[in-house]
Amino acid sequence: MAKVKIQGHASGTGILTVTAPNTSTNRTITLPDATGTLALTTGDDDKLPLAGGTMTGDLLITRTVPKFTLTDSDDDSYTRMYHSAGKLFIDVDHGEDVADSYFRISVDDSEKLKITSDGRGLSQFTAKAWVNYDQKDTAAVRDSHNVNSVTDSGVGQHQVNFSNAMANANYAVMCTVNASGSGAKGFVMNEQNNNTTGLARNITYIDGTMTDLDTTHTIVFGD
Repeated sequence: MAKVKIQGHASGTGILTVTAPNTSTNRTITLPDATGTLALTTGDDDKLPLAGGTMTGDLLITRTVPKFTLTDSDDDSYTRMYHSAGKLFIDVDHGEDVADSYFRISVDDSEKLKITSDGRGLSQFTAKAWVNYDQKDTAAVRDSHNVNSVTDSGVGQHQVNFSNAMANANYAVMCTVNASGSGAKGFVMNEQNNNTTGLARNITYIDGTMTDLDTTHTIVFGD
């Protein structure tokens, strides 16, 4: 039969008192079959063990101001942290499909920023797409974000193809070019009426003549 041993400390002078609660019910305290130090509810040892057991229910993260609640959605598809006043929501999707996961910040249940698993930041203040490419080299893309290719539609004509479509065609496009030569006057024009949710069409000029250029940039903001 295993035994319970209470051992004093050779250097200590304090007295430890084990006090029974006010109860008329028999209780059994089962000690774990392991070596360790028990955590107390007061003092420096007030810690939650990192292993063992399962936490259930909402987790309250509290200071004097503010107070947040961490909870799962009804269908367990995402975890939400929200302010006690119900204005600020931070959602982390953790569904089965990793490709559809996201991190989202909302105010008054209106989405303000959403970061998707493929690295896009979706908001009214972040660029939905951008690209740096070479028209002379078959519209070769040097670097980009949310652009899968650039199509050469003719001399000085090209279309920027989005990896993920825009919500509508009423987005804003900013284009710039690097026109070499001491007297060259180069510019690029976006054909707003020919834009679609999946692509933006641009025309580049040098001194008023449609021309392919070494370096062209396109940045897109919108829904």
